[in-house]
Amino acid sequence: MLIDLAFCYESLDEPDQAKKLAKEIVEIDRHSNAGLQARTTLIELEHDDPKRTEKLIKMEKLCRNQGANVAANNIALTRARETEGNPDEVRRILSPVVKASRDNTDYYNRTRATLKLAELSLNAGEKLSESDLVYLINAYHFLFNERLPSLFDRCHDSLWTTFERAADIQNLLTLFRHSSLYWRLRGRDSKEMVYLKHLSALVENSIADKRLSSLSREAAYYRVRASGQSLPPSSQKTIAP
Repeated sequence: MLIDLAFCYESLDEPDQAKKLAKEIVEIDRHSNAGLQARTTLIELEHDDPKRTEKLIKMEKLCRNQGANVAANNIALTRARETEGNPDEVRRILSPVVKASRDNTDYYNRTRATLKLAELSLNAGEKLSESDLVYLINAYHFLFNERLPSLFDRCHDSLWTTFERAADIQNLLTLFRHSSLYWRLRGRDSKEMVYLKHLSALVENSIADKRLSSLSREAAYYRVRASGQSLPPSSQKTIAP
């Protein structure tokens, strides 16, 4: 409870309160997972300490040796965020987070690391490796179920870029169907509209003259959504089955 409260104060930019709670946790048990995380928090909040990065590296190693993977992964993500202009170094830092052992249940941090690595590659114009794409798809399923909208949007964007560059229309249609439902259930129709327009430019000519009943489930879903979202008349063409 105390470590969660410390995180809350840290996110609210109230470092003094966060430090106070972290010190209380350390006094209770500095060697527990919560104690290691509290010690990490104290280091992270000392932004003026010239040895801060060095201390974080040592603490990450200690946490991994002690099996405190969540604390170690939190440190890795902090270090990656603060490593500017060096994509290779970011990849090196985040590699242990993504390639965690199968018994590691820190899916949240693994997902955050996966998204960052995918964005680095895509922003550099690189193609995702097969393993990176598998990680990204797994992250999408996790975020769809966990209802984390900001991370979900980032994951969707990376998958969309990947499929669009590969001209993979079927996967674009599948991705749109699932993401569209996610956004509509949250009243975010404007987000759906952005990708509906993108998809219209890519697929409309190939399906405009086909009967609805002959389309795949994904293509039919797109056609139904397009017909109800005030797209240009050419994008609303529907032939009755």
